[in-house]
Amino acid sequence: MGCDETADGMVADALKGNAGLYWIDSSSTGSESRAETGRNEAGNRTKQGLSALPGVRAGIASAIDAQVAAWRAANNTTAMGNLGEHVAVRVLERMGYQVLATQADLQGGVPTIVDAPTRMNPEDLLVVTPDGRYSTVNVKTSTTEKTSSIRRDGNLTAPAMSKGQAMTDYHTKRADLLSPIDGEAFGMVLKVDLVHKQAQALEINDGRQRQLGEPMNVLDDLAAVVSQFPAGDVPPPSGPNVF
Repeated sequence: MGCDETADGMVADALKGNAGLYWIDSSSTGSESRAETGRNEAGNRTKQGLSALPGVRAGIASAIDAQVAAWRAANNTTAMGNLGEHVAVRVLERMGYQVLATQADLQGGVPTIVDAPTRMNPEDLLVVTPDGRYSTVNVKTSTTEKTSSIRRDGNLTAPAMSKGQAMTDYHTKRADLLSPIDGEAFGMVLKVDLVHKQAQALEINDGRQRQLGEPMNVLDDLAAVVSQFPAGDVPPPSGPNVF
């Protein structure tokens, strides 16, 4: 690196100060795409050099691990869940999904929408799938080794669902909060693994979960989101339709 400071220390400082990570952007999908954008040729060469350094990537992962450990020690499940939702929005948009609304968009407005007192919460995300289906997305963020296992076939283990969450009537009712539909809504889960820095989408079908594609590396997404909130307070994401 041309100096005495370790890559881990430099990256940790960069994440905290939102500096030195200009090579991470919302189109980032992995080491193969981080150098695709830039203001000029010299900038692109710098990005390629940074992304190729294993020490830098290890430093980013270590800095994120340290932040997650601090949240766990403080029992700040809200920040970890919100981080997972931010990453989920980025991943889904890269996969060709159109995000219509987030839970934050609808939070507080449900009694008015259903025109009755209720404690019902919206689903985490409401999207249109690449093939044109209207779907809810339940984002499950795993933060421990126990909940972040990887199966022998390379898939992430299916996340645990609360009672009823994986049933068609559950996610159809929540899809109706944004746009009443005639029939049943499609339901998905997107697991964001903060331990292994991976994410995987799963389809819900009356209690069963089926993988939709391979796990994806989301280290760059995690770094980009954490760098946006250097104070460590991560708010929930908002969709394009803020009410």
